[in-house]
Amino acid sequence: MTLAVGLLAACAGAWLAHLVRLPGGLMIGATFGTAATTLALDGRPLPDRLTVIVFVAVGVLLGLLVNRRTLRALRPVLLPAVACGVGLIIVGIATALLLRALGIAPDGDVLATSPGALSVLSAAAADAGLDAPTVALFHLTRLILILVTIPLLLRLLPDAPAPARVDDGSFDTAAPSRPVLAARWAMVVAGAAVGAAVASVVGLGGALIFGATIGTAAVAVSLPRPLVTPAWFGTAVQVGVGWMIGSLVTLESIAAMRTAIVPAVLSAVIGIAAGIGLAYAMRAVGVRLAGDVLATSPGALESLSVIAVERRAGAVQVAVFHTLRVLLVLLSLPVLLTLVPALR
Repeated sequence: MTLAVGLLAACAGAWLAHLVRLPGGLMIGATFGTAATTLALDGRPLPDRLTVIVFVAVGVLLGLLVNRRTLRALRPVLLPAVACGVGLIIVGIATALLLRALGIAPDGDVLATSPGALSVLSAAAADAGLDAPTVALFHLTRLILILVTIPLLLRLLPDAPAPARVDDGSFDTAAPSRPVLAARWAMVVAGAAVGAAVASVVGLGGALIFGATIGTAAVAVSLPRPLVTPAWFGTAVQVGVGWMIGSLVTLESIAAMRTAIVPAVLSAVIGIAAGIGLAYAMRAVGVRLAGDVLATSPGALESLSVIAVERRAGAVQVAVFHTLRVLLVLLSLPVLLTLVPALR
């Protein structure tokens, strides 16, 4: 009964947050709705079987970003996108170490200061047994500060040079029949399940999400045309992650989050400054990319891609930069948790 009430609260919170256009609204609203119910009814974390489904679903959603179209679009901006992604990951690690040196690092600091993405790293924190609500707080703080400061930054900073051309290539445009589409989705689900199982057996950090992403991506790249993710699935994943995170909230975790506000803001400011620095570094070495300030920002893909479309500022490249950054974060997660263990 408590699970059903928590799910209803998650859906209600997501709906309300969407109505007021809260950044990251679906997941954040679901988190707050579930958290309120959990505290009021003395609820418990989701059962393992449900968390496994949530983790694998996150991996499927992320893995479907990788397809032949994405790989074609990556060609002209691959090196600068990789360099910026690696640069932001290094800045995230340095920020975590700085917070430790200052004595204000939270539980799961390596995930909290990583350059996105909110739903992926919050779920990964829960998967690794770390403080998922605090990790989510860090990423929400960064997301809000980015959305608040981006309009000002785009006014103050001069426009980038002319954009590089992106070769979209040619693709199979024929709509598949329902049986073919069903077969492709079955392949994706099977790939995600196998990848999650293998990664879990190997014992990688964030194993379920990591493995499901790799398994899904392997299948997605093999398909003749990109597999479009239904809007309902993306919504369900965000609400599911919020439901899971909200169920982890306790009075003790709330007390801990009060002390996380200052380091969260500091981490966000450092990340935003690093993104601006990377944009100007690309200009200094002659990389011609429209929307570079949007592309090198440490999140968020959906919001900044929409801004790029409105400004006609290299929306495809902006989306590619952020997609690759998220994938690099996910791919590096097992290594990061091994080389720089998250603070517990």
